[in-house]
Amino acid sequence: MFQVGTAKSLPFGSLENFCRDAQGVTVVTGSVIISSYNKARYIGQAIESVLAQTLGDVELIVVDDGSTDDTERLVLTRYAGGVTYLRQENLGPAAARNAGFFRSSGEYVLFLDADDFLTPDCLEKKFRVLEAKREVGWVYSDIYLTDETGRVTGLCSQRFRYERRKLTGWIHDELLLGNFIPIHAPLIRRACIDRIGGFDEAFRMFQEDYNMLFRLSSAFPVDYINEPLGYYRQVSGSRARNPLPVLLGTLQFIEAV
Repeated sequence: MFQVGTAKSLPFGSLENFCRDAQGVTVVTGSVIISSYNKARYIGQAIESVLAQTLGDVELIVVDDGSTDDTERLVLTRYAGGVTYLRQENLGPAAARNAGFFRSSGEYVLFLDADDFLTPDCLEKKFRVLEAKREVGWVYSDIYLTDETGRVTGLCSQRFRYERRKLTGWIHDELLLGNFIPIHAPLIRRACIDRIGGFDEAFRMFQEDYNMLFRLSSAFPVDYINEPLGYYRQVSGSRARNPLPVLLGTLQFIEAV
């Protein structure tokens, strides 16, 4: 059902106190949370990639982090019927993802940035791994790298030299050397996100995903699918291409560790 609401920012660590079994909450198999800030140009492809998933029983929540472009009109007019749309003031991606998670009810959760997108079988293949391997808390896959148009230019496994890395089990020591997992690569058990407290909203500029994945890897073992099941768009002018917020976020991550 299509819904419009106001996003609610959560203090870091408060997610584990939220009761999933409250009256009126319908639990679904999977939740995909798209956070967006001025990404109207790309968000349609992200939404459509979720609506095309082969795994049934998936809810899609879009959190508009105070966009000033055409994001709201596009989502409300084009995708009514399959999206829960939330809007908040510009608080940063960590707060947007937490707000979407708070509103979601899926047993398994994937976070997707508005300029990235998924293969149709992404959720189903990761869901099958988590159902078969109850001992792991999350699973991730390889990801295609693309240019601004969506043309594939490479793989994360090539860029970050996965062949030299420990990819499964307890990988927190590997992540200490640097993040090699895009935020939309993992499918995560809801209980694991509850346990670690979601995203730390103190990370306003950068590395909020790295911080969360490091804490996740310190608390739960992981499995890996050696197949690209999503697309990571390299956009000029994006946060990832700006060295200053990257540096500041990295320093903040080091202090947090």
